[in-house]
Amino acid sequence: MNSEQAPARINLFVGKGGVGKSTLATATAVRDARSGLRVLIVSTDQAHS
Repeated sequence: MNSEQAPARINLFVGKGGVGKSTLATATAVRDARSGLRVLIVSTDQAHS
């Protein structure tokens, strides 16, 4: 690992439906991307709501 490279980080947003998981995940990804980090959002929600 390059000493200048940030360590990999995995954020999990879990909870009941309608509590804002997608909104929080998106806001966090945008903040990190604006800070220069590479981001990837993956949804495993089988309901696809």
